[in-house]
Amino acid sequence: MKKTKDQEQDFVLRHYAEGRFDPEAALKKLRPRPIRRRWVAAAASLLCIVAFASVLTWQLSKPKQPLPTPATESVVSTHEEPDVAHFSFNDTPLPDVLSQLGRYYGVTLEANDSTRHLTGEFSGEQLDDIIGMIEEVLSVKITRH
Repeated sequence: MKKTKDQEQDFVLRHYAEGRFDPEAALKKLRPRPIRRRWVAAAASLLCIVAFASVLTWQLSKPKQPLPTPATESVVSTHEEPDVAHFSFNDTPLPDVLSQLGRYYGVTLEANDSTRHLTGEFSGEQLDDIIGMIEEVLSVKITRH
């Protein structure tokens, strides 16, 4: 059943009392309380600072890992015999390998393909034997100067 305008007005007139209804107070009750933007900004800033400090503390507390040694570094050491050289190469470019060997044996070495890399160890071998092994394994030609 639909109310007519007259019925609505009669209802309001019967139940209305002067000063009983304050529209401003009712609207204030219905409006949500605004959150102050400064408080929100301060809380967000504090949260960012705490997160940054946590990450920084975590990074500083991690154990430091040693830097890897360069791949071109060769290890020359003597084990049992004082005059025996030991060379160790790990994915070292061929020109660097030949430079290390050339410095130790006092010669200049060049290869026809300088794009190759070598991983291996040589201990107590003669230079000719080392050159022969490198040529066979990498399929290159090495010349002395």
